[in-house]
Amino acid sequence: MVGNCCAHQRWSVFPVTTMTIVSLVLFLVMARQGNAQQQQQHHHDPSENVFGLLEWIQSLPNGFVSNKITIPQDTTTTSSSSVHSLSASNVFLFAQTDITKNETVMYIPTQALIGQEKEVAGRNCPMLQMILEEYDKGTESYYYPYIRFLLGRQNVDGDDGIRKATTAAWSTKGQALLKTMVGRDLLPYKFQRLCTSKCPTVCSDNKDSKRQQLEQDAYLIVMSRKKSGLMIPLFDFINHRNGRWQNVDIEIHPDGVRVYAIRDILAGEQLYRSLTECINCGNYRYKYVTQHVLQDCGFVEAYPRRWVVDRGNTKESLVAEINIDKDDNGEERVLRWPRDNRRPTMEELDWIKTQLSLLRQLNSTMKTGLTDLKSQHERSVIEEYYLGYMEAMELVMMDSEYGHKQSHEMSIEDAATDPNDPDIDSLDTNNVCQETSVK
Repeated sequence: MVGNCCAHQRWSVFPVTTMTIVSLVLFLVMARQGNAQQQQQHHHDPSENVFGLLEWIQSLPNGFVSNKITIPQDTTTTSSSSVHSLSASNVFLFAQTDITKNETVMYIPTQALIGQEKEVAGRNCPMLQMILEEYDKGTESYYYPYIRFLLGRQNVDGDDGIRKATTAAWSTKGQALLKTMVGRDLLPYKFQRLCTSKCPTVCSDNKDSKRQQLEQDAYLIVMSRKKSGLMIPLFDFINHRNGRWQNVDIEIHPDGVRVYAIRDILAGEQLYRSLTECINCGNYRYKYVTQHVLQDCGFVEAYPRRWVVDRGNTKESLVAEINIDKDDNGEERVLRWPRDNRRPTMEELDWIKTQLSLLRQLNSTMKTGLTDLKSQHERSVIEEYYLGYMEAMELVMMDSEYGHKQSHEMSIEDAATDPNDPDIDSLDTNNVCQETSVK
């Protein structure tokens, strides 16, 4: 799926191969010559470049990145906001040539992982402390290429890429508008995660403002990027998408992490991993859904989306999955009940109907609030979330009205339009750049 603002971009790609020092220097020289003006405006330490990170990984014992992967040149620096992007730095990985099922895509050795130590593994605060200690070491840090890539980059429009990564880092107005939308009954209930309250032994208010911001940024990185209790360089740049789009996963071995293809990947496909699904995780996919991805990662996941459409305070929450289906007439939205076909009771339908009515009534408030936000990222994400929540509830109500069919298809225009609220169409859903699906 490609958003309009990305549909006509031209992407140059570079194969990820084992670079010699000479070839790396030549590449950097050519890049500076070809983009002199841009370099003057946005100078970065070479170690902050993704290719410096790649070279570091491949220089380690067992470090491997397949030469079948490419990275579009334009995505190696931070650019415009993305509603569906996991990577604040906009680094996207693609298949250069066909990759077969179970083929190793990359191997990240243990030496490059953050969190493999017994005193750190799976624990947010010790992991945060380790990252800050490594950051303070500067170029002397063993993890310098990775740490500096995470904490040393600014968005070209002045909007810090890290600080848009989770709702906890949004502006006061952005958080207030989201809170107005969800009220007391919709998810997420909480989205103000502060380092000082979660890790008080690491973070403190008794420090200068720059240090406090650094600690908060590092905390948000830990919360949004770790996988299986680890921070995995390069793998954590792979964006999230479920369903037929997901094509890679990981295996954890004593000497490192193997990233492999879970299906055949065609040349030109973007690599996708899953934040919400994993092997032997039971019902986790029904407990950590679209609302939680927004809370922890700051974006609205691309379809398929799973929504908790009840109060979300039970072990067997009602989950509706909204996916896209293509036919000769274009894309349509499809509803299914993934949790053992569990459907809403009459009491739950009454609750959904009430919440849908409240969301519709917020139309004018949302339009005004979105206009007042300075951050384009916050505007785009909140708008997409608002429309997506209504779409899910509309489809649930229509499914129930049509006799609890196995699935019911409906266009986005129908789902987003309330016949009693003619202004709902003025919320723009077509100008969002879905950078996680760049072609």
